[in-house]
Amino acid sequence: MAGLDFDHTLLFYLVIGLGFWMAWSVGANDFSNSAAPALGAKVLSPGEAIFLVVIFEIFGAVLHGVAVTDTLRKTLIDFDAGGASAAVAVYGMLASLLAAGLWLTFATARGWPVSTTHSIIGAMLGFALTAMGTQSVRWGGIGPLLASVVLSPLLAGLIAFLLVSSIRWLILGSSDPLRSARRWAPLYIFSAAFVVFLMTFFRSMRPLGLNLSDGQFAILAGAFALGLTAMGVLIVQGRRPEEVEDVFAPMTLFTLCSMAFAHGANDVANAAGPMAVAIDALQNSRAGVLRSAVPFWVFAFSGVGMAVGVATFGGRVARTLGEQITKMSASRAFCISLSATATVVLATQTGFPVSTTQTVVGAIVGAGFTSGFAGVQGATVVTILKSWLFTPLASALLAAGLYLLLRSLLGA
Repeated sequence: MAGLDFDHTLLFYLVIGLGFWMAWSVGANDFSNSAAPALGAKVLSPGEAIFLVVIFEIFGAVLHGVAVTDTLRKTLIDFDAGGASAAVAVYGMLASLLAAGLWLTFATARGWPVSTTHSIIGAMLGFALTAMGTQSVRWGGIGPLLASVVLSPLLAGLIAFLLVSSIRWLILGSSDPLRSARRWAPLYIFSAAFVVFLMTFFRSMRPLGLNLSDGQFAILAGAFALGLTAMGVLIVQGRRPEEVEDVFAPMTLFTLCSMAFAHGANDVANAAGPMAVAIDALQNSRAGVLRSAVPFWVFAFSGVGMAVGVATFGGRVARTLGEQITKMSASRAFCISLSATATVVLATQTGFPVSTTQTVVGAIVGAGFTSGFAGVQGATVVTILKSWLFTPLASALLAAGLYLLLRSLLGA
């Protein structure tokens, strides 16, 4: 390959090795996004949470990872405008994966819930600016990404605030809260199920040739959601709950699985996107033209990497989100997970790489604000905000330095 005198086989294994580490670090830091609300509410044990998140992370990555991965690999860097060789693309993606993985591992060890999405985006931009200059960056795509920093947590926070407020009004404020919980539970179950099935049908059925309108897909999702609602009501009634939170406990497990699925679908791109760019360059001897489809195994491989990160190093950040921002209960955990899932589903439907971490934190803060400002631990939130601001800068600087090191060692 022109411009790549180094062993191609070794470069390939370096790509998949660093890609796996990036996926591992994504799973380790973002385990909290799915499990922290339920763990904070003591709805299930850490082992049970890991088991459920692992399964649904992989499903989401494999079934729905294409859209956001394509966005990340195609709309951020213009290799043609930068005049890059295949070597530049490969070394740049290696540097980006290594830089983002290093930062995420450090942040996770500190218990910081940072944005894995902004970590890899910052790394890719740091490499591109260093290797090819400002003309290589598709600046039109940066604005929406910056907007998501504000919009995704605000939207999730607003939805969570409204959901928790509705429970306080319809259920907790009634003369018989337990009876009201049983009465209104079907509505909340249906809302959660509809969001998940809508995403599943939109992404899974069209590639299979089922040509339905958006409205028909919505009707189909609604029908399946009604069936799941009926099952959920039977479970709730069969458990004979003694208090309101007992009604929401099994519903929280469903939203945990939904959030894990949505996270796998959106955040698999953080590892799969750079891997796909490098593999394309290695296979086709060109820099970032990206005419090749992402191989299926890349999504499966990245999904497994995230699952391993969840199982081995996910507890630190989960404690921060589940215990140190606001008081958690089963009903709040349900509302937080549903709000975050709905926001991430909307982003995934449009192929938009939002930060699931920022979305979940926004939902937690929104739920906490139903108890006033005193319901949120401001010091913890400030620490989290600082880590968010520093994440893209740290990743960018690391990637720039690592790219220069790789170029000097391997040649470009």
